Amino acid sequence: MKNRTVCITGAAGGIGRATVSLFAARGWRVVGVDRRPFGEPFP
Repeated sequence: MKNRTVCITGAAGGIGRATVSLFAARGWRVVGVDRRPFGEPFP
């Protein structure tokens, strides 16, 4: 399976944001959700 997608909750900060960066760097399609607005663009 080449096209992998992951949904990360709490993606705006802390562990969630680090997890988003990790998956994105490894080529995954990332859907990040959080109840707070995102401060900076994701990779």
